[in-house]
Amino acid sequence: KSLFEHQGHLYTVNKQSGGKVIWCCRNSRHGQCRGRLHTINNQVIQKIGDHNHEPNSSTG
Repeated sequence: KSLFEHQGHLYTVNKQSGGKVIWCCRNSRHGQCRGRLHTINNQVIQKIGDHNHEPNSSTG
């Protein structure tokens, strides 16, 4: 599955429409994290919600 890293947090694809991608924090299922991003051409255009955890220590 595609991953997107932003400010130390990892996101997975939630929805795609045209060139816009909506990403959910990778911890949204297990940790109930509300962090989300909207991107166009891999550029963040909107950040929604706050993370309820620290950034990932390793994005590799």
